[in-house]
Amino acid sequence: MQNDAWVTLTRQEDDLVWGRIYENLGFHPSTLKEDGPAYIEPIPSITWDISRQLDLFDPWLDAEAVPYAKSLLTALRMHTAPLEPVFALDWQHEGYYFFPHLAPDDAAIDFWKIPPLPSGGYHIFLAKDFRFGVLGHPWESTVCVFGKGFLDTFISVKPPQLEIIFRCDGKGRY
Repeated sequence: MQNDAWVTLTRQEDDLVWGRIYENLGFHPSTLKEDGPAYIEPIPSITWDISRQLDLFDPWLDAEAVPYAKSLLTALRMHTAPLEPVFALDWQHEGYYFFPHLAPDDAAIDFWKIPPLPSGGYHIFLAKDFRFGVLGHPWESTVCVFGKGFLDTFISVKPPQLEIIFRCDGKGRY
């Protein structure tokens, strides 16, 4: 029985999922904000501006990141079966299967091997079949939440500080 919320992807699994991200989401990474979105944002989706949050705290270290982690955890639990993992990825770093139902309800920020808000790398939480997910872009300072049902759930549990919408369904400011 699985009892660890974080299971490291093998190199082959990691390469395969990133290949799917490049192909299915048109991923084209860049460290320049002006290069625009690094993904073809699925429909439906909302992309929030998180620049204020990234100016105020470090998603890897600071307790101010906890409300974002709890919102993501709640939404993931509502859209996965008890032992269903999602991909948890940090571009150019080790990736994981993340089992939301095995995470503690009061997960402190140091529990997260990949924080929900991006900082220094693209952070992605993605259903294995790509039906929903969260695409974090550190240099654009955005988080894109997508997927039918999942987006509505996330909106209902998101922290109130997540308020500035950057794009909807891939359209808006660039």
